[in-house]
Amino acid sequence: MATLFHYIDQVKEIELTPNNLNEVDILIINELTYLPFDLYLSPKNNYQNPKMLYDLFKEYQLNSKLHHIENAILATEKRYKLFEKVAEAPRYRDISVFNFVNHFSEKNNKQFCALTYRLPGNQLLVSYRGTDDTLVGWKEDFKLAYEEDIPSQLEAKKYISSIIKDVAEDAFMISGHSKGGNLALIAGLSLPTDVIETRLLHLYLFDSPGLTATQIHLPEYQALKPYIYRYIPEDSVVGKMMFHDIKPIIVKSNHISVFQHDIMHWRIQDTQIERTTQTTDASNIIDRTLKQWCNQYSATELATFFDFGFQLLELAGAKTLNDISKDLLDFIKKVNLVKADIDNEKKEQFMTIGNQLLAIWKENYHQHQKEKIHSIRTDVSDFFENLSDKTRDTFNLDQISEKLPQSLKLTNLEQLTDKLPSKLSLNPVDGISHRISSKLNIDVFADWLENFNQNKH
Repeated sequence: MATLFHYIDQVKEIELTPNNLNEVDILIINELTYLPFDLYLSPKNNYQNPKMLYDLFKEYQLNSKLHHIENAILATEKRYKLFEKVAEAPRYRDISVFNFVNHFSEKNNKQFCALTYRLPGNQLLVSYRGTDDTLVGWKEDFKLAYEEDIPSQLEAKKYISSIIKDVAEDAFMISGHSKGGNLALIAGLSLPTDVIETRLLHLYLFDSPGLTATQIHLPEYQALKPYIYRYIPEDSVVGKMMFHDIKPIIVKSNHISVFQHDIMHWRIQDTQIERTTQTTDASNIIDRTLKQWCNQYSATELATFFDFGFQLLELAGAKTLNDISKDLLDFIKKVNLVKADIDNEKKEQFMTIGNQLLAIWKENYHQHQKEKIHSIRTDVSDFFENLSDKTRDTFNLDQISEKLPQSLKLTNLEQLTDKLPSKLSLNPVDGISHRISSKLNIDVFADWLENFNQNKH
């Protein structure tokens, strides 16, 4: 299953032009913004004095192992390998970078980073970094649920303003992954209408939170909508947060669950990210749960909840996710120790709100299971009721597999037929085809299908 690396191997000798630049190229370039370039890009690397991407790689390469040790979550091995492939591919040889900004403030709970790429044809890509591994960055992320104009959003508007002022004529695109996509949206909202109409090409959101209920109805947003391309994986959680009214492009990943948020696992098909038709049940349940939970509490209550949670982590000595993950069991012990010394009233409020989140999830999960079972029973009943040939006692299982509704997901006939209970009257024919009685008990068949699907996944 093709990945970004396979794509680069496929196109590396094809010169990059405005006509063949595609969403996969944008996804690749945007991912590079996560790498720690602070040592190699200074304020001197502005629009008039950009640095070639290949030269940047050669400098970064000297310290790549050190970066990985110091920041294993941000400077991953895969990102380094991606950077290496991009730098060495003739397709990307003419890309340069400028205006690298990386602002971090523990006092102001701010984590912001952006970088602009000059592409062939005098096109720009303004790329906003998503969350890094600092707790400050993650705390700011959660503020999106209950605050408008968080510090990094103000920085995002300031950054895009400086770009369109310094580079007065060039057409540009904006992109971001995770929180970076939200910052890209906020930056887009701040653009003057004439700039949107004459210079903005596209705005790419890769599994990114949306906007507030107020922002999504602003006239500025309506003017921006036609330029937005929104991508989310099947198991998306982050990309469904907040409010969206743009139909997403749902993409396939080689990983599962929350790990699909990492675009390095997204599948590539020719010159586009591989598509699918719908998000998973798990994604839909989590999305519904988080929205219901947030709606039950005021901004003040949510702020108290998240502040307490991060206070626990900080008192236990963590400043980054790396501090937590390098010895998780030991860190949990530290959290339990500091929790015992914290104000009981705040602790109780934290537990109450947290338990409510779990309760809402359980309720949504059980409700979904009921609806799914009901849907399966209805679909099975309708299928056998509408079969064109009701005079026969048996039907070919391959025929049933093809015609059953999507909700039944009847696949892998050999595995399926091995597991069918005898009371469903399954009979092998010539050792290849299989036939199933048209007079079977609908409830028994529906129950079996539900259990089979659960075990299959």
